[in-house]
Amino acid sequence: MIPTLPRRTLRPLAIALVALSALVTGGCQMISWTVATFVPAPKTPAQYTLDPDARVMVFPDNQHCRLEIPTIRDLLAEQVNRNLAAQNLVAETVPYHWLRLYQERMDLEHLRTHGRPTPLDAIAAKAAADMVIYIDIRSFRLRTAPGEPLWQGRMMAMVSVVAADGQRLWPADRVDGYPLSVELPPVSDDSSTYALTLTERLAEALAQQVVQLFCEHAAPSGG
Repeated sequence: MIPTLPRRTLRPLAIALVALSALVTGGCQMISWTVATFVPAPKTPAQYTLDPDARVMVFPDNQHCRLEIPTIRDLLAEQVNRNLAAQNLVAETVPYHWLRLYQERMDLEHLRTHGRPTPLDAIAAKAAADMVIYIDIRSFRLRTAPGEPLWQGRMMAMVSVVAADGQRLWPADRVDGYPLSVELPPVSDDSSTYALTLTERLAEALAQQVVQLFCEHAAPSGG
């Protein structure tokens, strides 16, 4: 009777046999192909796991910088909402167009009665949110300097997760939040609409980074 190898040993054995064949026939290029084909790509774990049953409010803010194009907040929130849904990371998200409408109304009243904008926990309560992904935009630019001929989009933000009552959930060891940044390569474009195009690309790139904080994802390529 021919002995049968356990299934868990077959894959390593196959890899070893192919690698041995590569040494004989193909050299380094064949070994690289073998590794790329049979060895799983490394994964980066989530920084924080969101409650999959939660209703989440994504809240971009810009208390620390002026936004050349304020719609970056809308674009960023909507893209993060879409990415969260695509990854099935939460039960539902607060529609950002609804949030903006009610936030503006609440701010007008709160400024009149308290002299300051509405606290985040009050907005979360109005939105019936269980938690908030707070994105504090610290810098946003479309050119390296005013009047420069080249576009070069860059955005930096601090991200944190806050409970509906205002309690910080994550990160516990960073007062300002978890830093993320995006910088796109320089582009020469005379189109009158390129500023909006670049803003959309920045929103998409940063939104991807935000959502990757909350799910396992492919590790960045070493180049």
